[in-house]
Amino acid sequence: IDTAVEICRQLGVSHLTPHYALNCCAAAKESGVASSDVTALPSALDLKGVVLSCWPPAGDIAQVDRLNSQAGGFVQSLVHLAASTSTSADVLVIVTHREGIWEVQQATQLDAGCGYCGFVSFCVYPTSATVQVHAPWPAYKGFERRAKGDRRHILGAKGVVDLIVQRGRALFHRAPGCSQKGPTSRLWVTPGARGVWVQGSSVECGQVVEVTSSPVESEGGEDQVFVRVRCGSGLEGWTN
Repeated sequence: IDTAVEICRQLGVSHLTPHYALNCCAAAKESGVASSDVTALPSALDLKGVVLSCWPPAGDIAQVDRLNSQAGGFVQSLVHLAASTSTSADVLVIVTHREGIWEVQQATQLDAGCGYCGFVSFCVYPTSATVQVHAPWPAYKGFERRAKGDRRHILGAKGVVDLIVQRGRALFHRAPGCSQKGPTSRLWVTPGARGVWVQGSSVECGQVVEVTSSPVESEGGEDQVFVRVRCGSGLEGWTN
């Protein structure tokens, strides 16, 4: 809400509409979009004169939670939101979390790596339920909390160092020295959202996978670096 308020002030917009579908951070995916941990009524001081069109936020909580637990669920929420928006404007400004932007980037074949305060432009086609990059408009990747050169958080015992080094085919392992096929790991739908796994994903230690993204930082209790990988079966997901 704080970021949306500042954007409204810069654009000269007097109202903003909160929507549960835009609450797609790791915490919301773990505990639900209506959890008191992730949803609180902003104070008048926080709103700085901007008016909320509704409160509680709009949207079907059960539907949003269901989509948040699925790979690509935010893209579906975005399409539904664009289709249901009652406005004559051609441009819809959506303020959401990095995790949601990563999903849209994946769906449009972009590198999933939008950081804090980043922005990307997309064309949403509700009739065909598709999203495409709007290339004529500029994009800003944003920034991360850690310096680019800081790799200490990647090199822990749980790290997948081979995957961090560069894109391409790499050997999946969950611990240093693990090179033989053995224990399996599940892929994450969203970095940091523990328990929200890609359905049917089970990657063996020693399996060859394809790295499809740059490293991104998760939030919350995990606070780790993730990369997106594609298995030989075609399943994709995040791993740390």
